[in-house]
Amino acid sequence: MLNDAVSDLVTRADVVETIARLKSELRASSEPFVWSTVGLQNVAGIPAEIQSAWIFALRAERWSGEHYHPNSVQHMMVIDGHGRSRIGSTIGEMAAFGDGSPDNSWFVIEPGVPHEFYPIIDDMIVMSFHTAPAEALLEVSESGSIRQYA
Repeated sequence: MLNDAVSDLVTRADVVETIARLKSELRASSEPFVWSTVGLQNVAGIPAEIQSAWIFALRAERWSGEHYHPNSVQHMMVIDGHGRSRIGSTIGEMAAFGDGSPDNSWFVIEPGVPHEFYPIIDDMIVMSFHTAPAEALLEVSESGSIRQYA
């Protein structure tokens, strides 16, 4: 899977700085999450189908908001913190990379499957990989509104 890529990315100075910046932005915001894209050039272990990468800081004790991506498979991993996931009709536990089994660290979400996340106690940092390029990724909320991140 993408374990090697995540292991590489979380040690890079630019990614460490991005995570610190996002944590600060989240504290200053009333939004349920903030995000940044991550460059994939020179990252080992990225499969050819992965076209974009993202880091999200999610607010503790608040659902992120149910949504789905009609044009991308999402591969997501918790980098820091823990929480709950709701993917389709399944609710599960989320643990940080290296803190538990891969079954509750990695989440692969097919196109069109609604999902949301709930950080428990502390804010949570997740890394998300998509099969759509950043500029083309679509997010459809439960209200039907469409967001394009880039």
